[in-house]
Amino acid sequence: MVVEHAQPHCNSHEYYNGILDATPKASFTGRILVRRAAQKTDAKQTNKNLLLSEDATVDTKPQLEIYADDVKCTHGATIGQLNEESIFYLRARGLSADTARRMLIHAFAARSSSASGTSRRGKNWTDWCGIGWSSTRA
Repeated sequence: MVVEHAQPHCNSHEYYNGILDATPKASFTGRILVRRAAQKTDAKQTNKNLLLSEDATVDTKPQLEIYADDVKCTHGATIGQLNEESIFYLRARGLSADTARRMLIHAFAARSSSASGTSRRGKNWTDWCGIGWSSTRA
């Protein structure tokens, strides 16, 4: 995906997030292009990925191409797995291992949804994770 800024005072904030399980392979290539005339541009590109299995892989390549002098542009990428200490913490409070994992996955997805401003997506992730704030699963 390419986002091009050609006029001054443009803003873009992109959030691409993935949750991968089993043996999938995913890739992300994104580019923000800021033309010379696009002074005072504010652009951000973020790619975060959560790997739920040892066999899942992600290749990520966020890019900035800037020709203007007065801009604020950032990009970054992360790839990681669930934190075992966080799972232990939740289990120590009486949750099953499965519920603890689902809660952490939900938290990752909810952060992604709130960053994009899409609360509906967060609700769908809640359904997918099988937990809701009123859930009594343990």
